[in-house]
Amino acid sequence: MDKHDSNKLESVTEGDYPFGGVDQPSSYAKHTELMEGLENQTRMVEVGLVRMGLTPTEARIYVLLAKVGAKKASEVAKLLNLPRTETYFMLGSLQKKGLVSSTISHPVRFVAVDFDTALNTLLGMEKQRVTLFERQCKELLCAWSSIATHQVICEEIEEEKFQILEGNNAVYQRIKDVISSAEEEIIIMADQKQLTRLYHNEVTDNFKS
Repeated sequence: MDKHDSNKLESVTEGDYPFGGVDQPSSYAKHTELMEGLENQTRMVEVGLVRMGLTPTEARIYVLLAKVGAKKASEVAKLLNLPRTETYFMLGSLQKKGLVSSTISHPVRFVAVDFDTALNTLLGMEKQRVTLFERQCKELLCAWSSIATHQVICEEIEEEKFQILEGNNAVYQRIKDVISSAEEEIIIMADQKQLTRLYHNEVTDNFKS
């Protein structure tokens, strides 16, 4: 290496760092960590909305509009890499649910309602669904009692039985039923992660009784 090349190397090392100085990699790492954190929070919100009744695609579209503001359907389709036909259908579904509104301008733009309003709307829909389900249960019980004269008496088979449950809701509901039917004590064998799941699924609420 000649003297000229050596001077160039010293110049780069001391003041011309390609990324803007020796502190730049640290700042870049912090920015990357921040963006990853925001992406994780976004995914958590989307999963929560799906649990409250939206489809995964509806959740993605709502979150996008809530974050970036009014967009045309074509823009939504492009940003989320969705077919336009599916995008229009999902936007219409979100409008019917009261989570998205559209402008009267041309071209039409779609706007998400604020997040608090969206959650209250989904909660109201779920309450209506539960109320309807309870009413249907009462009607079915009345219908069942009216056919008592046609009951078929089945011989009870005294043998051990088992039941296969699919889905978290069915499993945790069965656990709640077992706890409610306990007369003296309950013995639970679980690690900390499993106990946390019981807590988040409101199973531990029944421990007090």
